[in-house]
Amino acid sequence: MPDGFAHTFRTSREDLFSALNRVKLLAADTPPTPVTLLFTREERTLGEGELRISLRNNDRGGAAAEVVPAKVPDGTTFSACFNPNYLADAVASLEAADLDFCFNDPLKPAVIRVAAASGANGTKTADGDASGGRSDGRLRMIMPMRDPSAEA
Repeated sequence: MPDGFAHTFRTSREDLFSALNRVKLLAADTPPTPVTLLFTREERTLGEGELRISLRNNDRGGAAAEVVPAKVPDGTTFSACFNPNYLADAVASLEAADLDFCFNDPLKPAVIRVAAASGANGTKTADGDASGGRSDGRLRMIMPMRDPSAEA
């Protein structure tokens, strides 16, 4: 487990879970079609930022995207891809109002955890808090996938 994370984003578990379940309807089972999580906060984004959940399945000729509010540091854009079923299972298993997504790199393991009251592991969160507050310890580690559309 990493000592800290370069990026921490917060979103509502319920909003994320509902949007993810709608988007993953287009996912192919074998090989799994990755779902992309894009955290952004620019001038045009919602409030404190947004999480765009998207999936493109060329075999089924479709694409789906949902946007949910998220706490993202100002001027940040970060993207990672995951197996939609594994991601949905991880989110479903953490019962909390808000979840923190913690990353160091889009292709390194990510951690999803019950949101702390303040910055976790001393990293700066979207609201600028770096006080080192801790979550209650419930977390899931999930491996990202390479985005096949980026390799084409």
